[in-house]
Amino acid sequence: MTGTSFEFSAGVVDLDGGLYEVRAWSSTDLTKVAVSSFECTDTTVAKLVGAFPASGFAGSNTSVSVFLTDSGYAPDATVHLTQGGVTTPIAKAAIGGSPMEVVVTLTAATPGTSTMKLAPCADPSKDAACLKKAVSFNFTFLDPDAVRVTGFFP
Repeated sequence: MTGTSFEFSAGVVDLDGGLYEVRAWSSTDLTKVAVSSFECTDTTVAKLVGAFPASGFAGSNTSVSVFLTDSGYAPDATVHLTQGGVTTPIAKAAIGGSPMEVVVTLTAATPGTSTMKLAPCADPSKDAACLKKAVSFNFTFLDPDAVRVTGFFP
């Protein structure tokens, strides 16, 4: 099968990323046109890679590592954690690495799943740049008195 392949470098068109279209055509026959699209990642928006562990016991503290890309945090940065509508600044929560590791301690009095939010400011809704760096994740607080299977063999 014959064909033509080529490489090109795209300059920074828009820091917010997005979907872009590329057109290529024959210089000798303008009816031969190929169109393809590619997506540029928006590096101004933080992305959640994961959180570990995803659960812990209600009534006790659980240290959770949250991993982010494009967070903009420097190591030892203060991170604001919102849990149940209450925002708490946590000094030196950003550990570092790639992806960036942020360590927070979570606790709740009652079992259930809660949505947590991490942001570089106390109220992301009032700051567009901060809002782009805010991420949410769920954490499940387990009933410490419930019976559960922790493993089995074989």
